[in-house]
Amino acid sequence: MTATHPELIAALREAADKKAATIWETARSRAEQCQGDAERATENERARAEEEMAAYERDLQEHATARAESEARKVRVNASTALAERVYRLASEAVQRFRDEDYDALFSALAREIPAARWSRVKVNPADEARGREHFPDLEVLSDAAVTGGMEVETADGRVRISNTLETRLERAWPGILPGLISDILKECSDYGPSA
Repeated sequence: MTATHPELIAALREAADKKAATIWETARSRAEQCQGDAERATENERARAEEEMAAYERDLQEHATARAESEARKVRVNASTALAERVYRLASEAVQRFRDEDYDALFSALAREIPAARWSRVKVNPADEARGREHFPDLEVLSDAAVTGGMEVETADGRVRISNTLETRLERAWPGILPGLISDILKECSDYGPSA
């Protein structure tokens, strides 16, 4: 029994060593697998974080671009509005020059455009009072320095009024004139812009 006992102990020890080796191998394999899983999870998390960061950066860039474009549009609108107002003021000043160029014929043409009606009053520039009396002998002639040229007529009750002044004609024609003027101005400005 003694001989078998050391052999038994050796066999048990050998079996225990094999079992321990198997357990260690399994533990090592599981540890390597866990480490691999952890590395893959870390890499996946890093990739996901990078994607989120890239998406966030794109959103920030898009937002900044949209804000810049919006601000640029506001600047362009404000500049266009200021330019349109300036050009309108210049055009209004230029209308006064029509008085210098065969104004009698122009006044007569504007007076002929007034339809026949029961007009009571005609409003003209102070320099046009004689012309007003000549073309509208039956009407009360009123003088108004705000009228550059032409005339405004109205009925006695003031319910019907026709303005055929140079200012009114400019005002009515302005929406059709302005785009072409702005286009010409911008083209001329770009022709003299800085060269690259």
